[in-house]
Amino acid sequence: MSFEASAGKIYTYEQMVVPGLFQTRGYIEALFRTLTPPLGTAAFRRAVQVRLNRQLVLCPPAPTPVHALMSEAALHNRVGNDETMRAQLTRLLAICDLEHVKLQVLPFSRGAHAATASSFLMFDLPQMGDVRLVYVDLIRAHCIHDETDVNAYNLAFTHLASAALPEADSRDLIQTTASSY
Repeated sequence: MSFEASAGKIYTYEQMVVPGLFQTRGYIEALFRTLTPPLGTAAFRRAVQVRLNRQLVLCPPAPTPVHALMSEAALHNRVGNDETMRAQLTRLLAICDLEHVKLQVLPFSRGAHAATASSFLMFDLPQMGDVRLVYVDLIRAHCIHDETDVNAYNLAFTHLASAALPEADSRDLIQTTASSY
């Protein structure tokens, strides 16, 4: 599937965790258990379900193209137990096989870069009048729509993508890391 010919596209870079669109239920639950202050039971269940529902953009009949970059740190940053990590990395391997997803890992060997301390999502939404947004989720999330700022994130993403491993090498690194759990 051509990214350029699509009705929209998602670009994501994650520094310390697996991108939310690819997280398993167990990984999401383990991650959300680390929140401070902790979520109540009902809020916890809703938050998990919301994240899982977002993943529907990956499903037919009209899956949204995604170009995902993740730091190698996200493969090693233990979220949950060995079983949770094994399941999560196995899910990433399945994600690598989706035609509409391009998944690349930025290896430790590349060193510091423009987004070393940041994670972000960029959305191209031509169906909304060519809107481009950046969503940054730190302690508190915020959305950026200023063209200059969006362009800065786009440039950073382009540099990260060129420094990241090719898809096949990224898959190999995920496979190798999965075997360590």
